[in-house]
Amino acid sequence: MENTLVSAIITTYGRPFSLVKRAIDSVLHQTYPHIELILVDDNGKNSSLHAKLLHQVTATFGDHVKYLSNTHNQGGQFSRNRGFWESRGEFVAFLDDDDVWLPNKIATQLQFFTNQDIGLVSCWGRILNNKTGLLNHQVFSPLMKLLYFPPAQPLITFFNEQNFDWIIGVEGWRSVLLAWLAPHLQAKTAGWQHGRCQNYFYLPRQYYFQRRSLFQRYLKQLDTYVVLASDDVKTMENNFHCRVQQIVNPRTFVSPIKVHYGRNLLAVGRLEPVKGYERLLYSLAYLNQLNPEWQCEIAGTGSQAKTLTTLCQQLDLAMQVHFLGRVTEMPTVFARSSVFLLTSYWEGMPLVILEALEMGCPVVTFDIPAINDLVVDGYNGIVVPQSAGSQGFAQAIAWLLEDQQLWEKLHHNALQEATKYSLDKIISKWESLLQVESE
Repeated sequence: MENTLVSAIITTYGRPFSLVKRAIDSVLHQTYPHIELILVDDNGKNSSLHAKLLHQVTATFGDHVKYLSNTHNQGGQFSRNRGFWESRGEFVAFLDDDDVWLPNKIATQLQFFTNQDIGLVSCWGRILNNKTGLLNHQVFSPLMKLLYFPPAQPLITFFNEQNFDWIIGVEGWRSVLLAWLAPHLQAKTAGWQHGRCQNYFYLPRQYYFQRRSLFQRYLKQLDTYVVLASDDVKTMENNFHCRVQQIVNPRTFVSPIKVHYGRNLLAVGRLEPVKGYERLLYSLAYLNQLNPEWQCEIAGTGSQAKTLTTLCQQLDLAMQVHFLGRVTEMPTVFARSSVFLLTSYWEGMPLVILEALEMGCPVVTFDIPAINDLVVDGYNGIVVPQSAGSQGFAQAIAWLLEDQQLWEKLHHNALQEATKYSLDKIISKWESLLQVESE
């Protein structure tokens, strides 16, 4: 069962994109990796809802969703049947557009099919309340307080006895915990957020329960809160009324070796759906139509390894795309590349971009918020609009491969940009922050 393809079919009519997106995300984030997702739009091609939904689904999910549209509204049963006839999976699972799957749903249900006498598996559902979750308020309040906030007095006593000047809560949950204790502590307190606000507050898969309300209630009690991105400063100030500073992460290595102009492409990261490797492979297939003289290495491991290898073969890319697996000596891998590719759907602050800049490797990336402070279109890389899709991404790569003068310009500027992220400069910013706040 481990390589069996499952077709997930969602039919939609008249729903806002936020609900449709939530349903799609719950399919894409299943623990079982071999899933084909089919969305059947029953709004009718002449409907304004159809045009809007088509644009939003394509821009957000790209090639991860097979999009079908009925010529006019024909009802749920017709739409489910159409999705079924278009499916390729050995098993089919249906999901309504206002429902979600728990992450292990498909993996759990597939286990029952090892018994050949079973031909249908169903499951119970739960009613989800967006305010209190799956528990009523009377159960939720004391339980969440115990889980998130352990007994306070031992922590307060310990911290105050140590005579710390500063206490820093690393990541969101510890920052909230520290903020809860802050009024009783003698030391100054700082939170330090490693992810982007987009990841914390706007993606369906939350880091922890009721995080927004916890941030709103407690975060303003900290002396300062540190974020990675400049646009997150205003977001945090406006939404949570706390004092915010931006301090970026430093580059992870310094290399005397730099990249040279050529036709070697590189992508680095976990082989997981969020990294967008499927749309990278489709982009490379389009690139072959524009310029077939290139090689691409992909460094990383993950649950999609087999799926991506199979797709690579189906797209006739096996002789040009090379999966390296886990790599420990990244400077060596970067040194033989000339263009770095990032196709992620979202990131925090991608350290691989800092590594590419350190090596002088121009970047081609989609326009996700995480790269706003790192890659400037036409300066140290090429930023491709999400709406341009795989074809637009392929055109950007081809442009860079064919224009050495442009490559040299981006290479030079990448090296200049990398100096902003030296360890000494980042340490200096932390020292300045802690010294100023202490005075």
